[in-house]
Amino acid sequence: MIVGMKLGSSGTLILLLLLVAPPSRAQKSLTDGVDELATNLAKSYGDGKRGRVAIVPLRELGGGENLLGTYIAETLTNSFFDVGYRDIVERQMLDRALQELKLSLTGMIDADSAKKIGKFLHADLVVGGTMTDLTGEVSVNCRMFSVETGQVVAVATTKIVKDDSVKSMLAKRATAAGGNGEIGSSGAEPEPAGETDQEVEGISFRLKSCTRRGTRVDCEFSVKALDADAQVHVSRSSRLVDAQGNETKTSFLSFGGDPNRVRVRVGEPTLGPGSIELVRGIARTGHLRFEGVEVTGDQVPLIEIQFSIGRYGLVKGRVQFRNVRMK
Repeated sequence: MIVGMKLGSSGTLILLLLLVAPPSRAQKSLTDGVDELATNLAKSYGDGKRGRVAIVPLRELGGGENLLGTYIAETLTNSFFDVGYRDIVERQMLDRALQELKLSLTGMIDADSAKKIGKFLHADLVVGGTMTDLTGEVSVNCRMFSVETGQVVAVATTKIVKDDSVKSMLAKRATAAGGNGEIGSSGAEPEPAGETDQEVEGISFRLKSCTRRGTRVDCEFSVKALDADAQVHVSRSSRLVDAQGNETKTSFLSFGGDPNRVRVRVGEPTLGPGSIELVRGIARTGHLRFEGVEVTGDQVPLIEIQFSIGRYGLVKGRVQFRNVRMK
């Protein structure tokens, strides 16, 4: 109750309005704010091709990182799904991409870093943004980049109430999965080829060795059916990704033969040099070649083998080998 005020005084009226005015309606709770970002980004993007989306942890305006930025990106994943985006890169894959590409994202991501992330993860769109810590609220700005063009295709903003939980996350430094707390650094040790088996759909792959000769990389792998006899077709879309995010598709592949003598061509029949009949439990050897590769150091961040199973190749899968050492 306000006593002794003269309502005829304009100054008193202004003071009264300030005292009884409700908080700014622009502020949102953390959950509502993230939902608003996803909805407005989708609305801003309009009817463009949705494709695959990678959502990068948000940074402070000055370039710092904290738990709130990671939490917003994680929650945006769910909100994007709710507004109709069904192909979203998993957090663990995104963290590894940032580490292996050695990207140090300072503030808002730019066209160059968005392209590198997108190419590495086969994403079409990359979302990132910044947070500004203001008195009583956090201002959040997001942008969506097209990987193909590098252009900003959508923008959205929101203001989040700085309650106790938000304050706590602002004070905590984020830690990338598998890293040392520096999202842009490479904390992973190289994984020597041949030491790791990757299993998908009952088919086990092992990358046995990779040899570099100038800009050519030749890899030998083994494949084995674990559950039952199977027909496996290795795809010509199998790829190598270098430290700059450049992708190279395989130029040669074969099973049990010399990759110098067998070339995969567009339009070849299903049962070609990249296809093999597997007897359960018996490993067979295959070869991949990548040409025109720019390898720096003694390793490459990613070699991915894509394949299909069965006579008509209806069951598809892929295995990924990270930080592969070159001989």
